[in-house]
Amino acid sequence: EPRRPSLRELAKRVANSLAFELFFAAVILANALYLGIQLQWEKESRTAGWRAESLTVQLIFAVLFSIEVSIRILAASSCRSYICGRDRLWNWLDVFVVTTSWLVIGLEVLVTAGMNEANSTNLRVFRVFKVSRLLRVVASLWVVRSVKALRQLVNSLVDTLMSLFWALVLLCLIIYTFGILFTDAAIDYALYNEPDPMMEAHFGTLYQSLTTLLRSILGGID
Repeated sequence: EPRRPSLRELAKRVANSLAFELFFAAVILANALYLGIQLQWEKESRTAGWRAESLTVQLIFAVLFSIEVSIRILAASSCRSYICGRDRLWNWLDVFVVTTSWLVIGLEVLVTAGMNEANSTNLRVFRVFKVSRLLRVVASLWVVRSVKALRQLVNSLVDTLMSLFWALVLLCLIIYTFGILFTDAAIDYALYNEPDPMMEAHFGTLYQSLTTLLRSILGGID
């Protein structure tokens, strides 16, 4: 009799499937689209946010996000490997997004319940909805985690940051070297000739020389 796959093996198959990635990528995109629709609705109606409808939709998204993270945790060999493994940064993002989703729901439930109290103010409601919207915008970036192609692109960008850093260091050294040379030449010229206002303005000091060279690179000086 063939061995029945364990729950962890089933979760691993589901988590590694293309349908799983595409479905939750669509969920995240739908969440981002909903956020834009809600923002436009608030602009036209001049209210702080939706009430029951908003909470219901957010609850659906939060449940779906929680299901995805639960499947990924179950598919991992252990909770330790999920938190400290190779993809730990992406996994931390998963947990952050799920926690944020439930935090937003909690905030809006508290505000909605407090709308009937005498001590609630419109300013407090506005601030809470601003915070909740900011958290939901951050959560919409989760699509990078769900789509493998986007995840590989982000990893490639991160890998090139070190090369970019050393390229900037080299550029700064070149600018500094030529800044010293040009400033020294400007000082020597001023000692034996009539002062040149243009030269003094651009190369009179080391700081002016550095800023002149930098603006020349950036197209600020023709």
